[in-house]
Amino acid sequence: MSESEMTLPVGVAANGRRSPVGWAAATLHADVPRLGHVPHFDGLRGILVFPVLWVHYTFSDFGGQLVVDMFFAMSGYLITTLLLEERERSGRISIRAFYERRAVRLIPELVVCLGVQVALALVGVFPYRTTLVEAFGAFFYVYPLVGDFIRNADQMRMTHYWSLTLEEWYYALWAPMVAGLMVKTKPRAPFLWIAAIGGSLAMLVLHGLAWRSLGPVPQLGLRPETLVLGSCAALLRRDLLAARGRGEPRRWDQPLYAATPAFLAILAAAWLIEPARWFLWPVGMVLACISVVSLSCGREIRPIEWLYTRRLVGKVGSACYAIYIWHMVPFVLINGESA
Repeated sequence: MSESEMTLPVGVAANGRRSPVGWAAATLHADVPRLGHVPHFDGLRGILVFPVLWVHYTFSDFGGQLVVDMFFAMSGYLITTLLLEERERSGRISIRAFYERRAVRLIPELVVCLGVQVALALVGVFPYRTTLVEAFGAFFYVYPLVGDFIRNADQMRMTHYWSLTLEEWYYALWAPMVAGLMVKTKPRAPFLWIAAIGGSLAMLVLHGLAWRSLGPVPQLGLRPETLVLGSCAALLRRDLLAARGRGEPRRWDQPLYAATPAFLAILAAAWLIEPARWFLWPVGMVLACISVVSLSCGREIRPIEWLYTRRLVGKVGSACYAIYIWHMVPFVLINGESA
């Protein structure tokens, strides 16, 4: 073995090409600019919240899934990027501070919304027992587990809170993993990242096959792989920016412009072609993650970028969490209990 072969970095072959593990190792420790505030993300949220409302208000059987996947991808991407940047800045990740920030941002609005619904139940506007059970599940982030305690499923109006629960379950595991295992300078860290990517892609395939066999059963709604892929997409941004900094842009840099149009095409196709949804859904999940990377790296076509930068759209996006948790309350009040 030659001296040059003996000194090759971990994961780099003799021909100079990096293995997936070597790529992850180099990307985790790349020197890249901080993400900062990306106004386009507010614009994206402001646009995506409307299809979610449409699906809930019209009781559509499909359409909101891929939109929620985009929210999941964006959430995983942003949270993971911030965790990695915190480690670069301070040398460590404070899990306590992470959870405190999430609690301050999410819980006050949730408590007010749940309190209003419980108050409406106490005065007889909403069904008393169902509302209390749902509020308990939403507040303690165990909503998917309380369905068996509700006698009449038609009375449930907080079913969209399952996504909030899934996010918190995910971050209860992911943040400590990033802090304690995945970003420390240890040989096993890159392996874990690659395992997360591979495992998520495998889950996507299994999800699609399960949909093909069983149809869109409720159990398929819990899909953490989009959050994982969104988190791992944070590595794509780091790799892309590191390559730009070296003056070696990636071959897939320019094709990123096609990510969001491709996602929108898949969304439209999945809405219109029901027999193909089992296949289009996993493809749309992957494109959602790539679209988030393209957005944060300035790779959007002009019409989409124009739409994201509208002031009103950005304001709606800034308020999308409140809109999401509140939107069924006025709907039921206006349309009655049958809604």
